[in-house]
Amino acid sequence: MISRKKSVLLIVAISFAAFLLMALKPLPRPTLNNCRKQTGVVSTIESGDGKADIVITLQGDDHYYYINRGQERGLSIPCLITKLKNREIEVLTVKHWTPLDPSSNTRHVARIACEGAEVYSEL
Repeated sequence: MISRKKSVLLIVAISFAAFLLMALKPLPRPTLNNCRKQTGVVSTIESGDGKADIVITLQGDDHYYYINRGQERGLSIPCLITKLKNREIEVLTVKHWTPLDPSSNTRHVARIACEGAEVYSEL
């Protein structure tokens, strides 16, 4: 029979492995079926933690909307500021949960539209 100490260690190890699998699960490829829509007025556009990431915040919204490697994809922060700052946009973000961000405060942008015109899309 397995001792109590070994049982506890086994449960902890399995729990840790499950946590790692959930945390490291890759972001799914964006589709219209796995995205949520958000609208709001752009308050800031700036560089993210990653070298080429772009982070957008909306007025009255505490989420961060990021374009992974956006600057490597041909987007320019000054150009986006000119096009989007203080304007209402529609953002599609990928539905994705991870234990590293349980409240989904940081959302991966799949598409941005402003006044009906597409500004960015991964779809």
